[in-house]
Amino acid sequence: MGRLPDGWAETTFGDLIKSVTNGLNGKQNKDSVGIPVSRIETIAEQSINFDRVGYMYDYDENKIEKYKLKKGDILFSHINSPIHLGKTTIFESNKDLYHGVNLLRIVLNNSILPNIFNYYCKYIRALGEFSARAQHAVNQSSINQKN
Repeated sequence: MGRLPDGWAETTFGDLIKSVTNGLNGKQNKDSVGIPVSRIETIAEQSINFDRVGYMYDYDENKIEKYKLKKGDILFSHINSPIHLGKTTIFESNKDLYHGVNLLRIVLNNSILPNIFNYYCKYIRALGEFSARAQHAVNQSSINQKN
């Protein structure tokens, strides 16, 4: 990399990320019964679409709080068709939404703003970096959580 502007620093994703976790797994319904849960379709347009969430009514109440999304959490589509792989969005709503399966939740440490990280993810997705690092099968690709 060339010379960085004053005040900038080169870093890695690993240095910026506090945690990367999988979501809540269980039977979902579209009848608005239970708690709202994110799905791949929820972030298809790279924003949160509450009309495209699932609902779960059977879950462990003692463990559910750890899946509740907080402002600044980034949702990352790591299992999807190749054209949608690597899509991201930032959770910024006051509505309740729980982190569902087939999306990764990325929580950043305090050294970077979520919108900067999100824009960078969009940039490297456009360059094809996520697709290049993915494992591809018929109509489905996936990026290993560690990658």
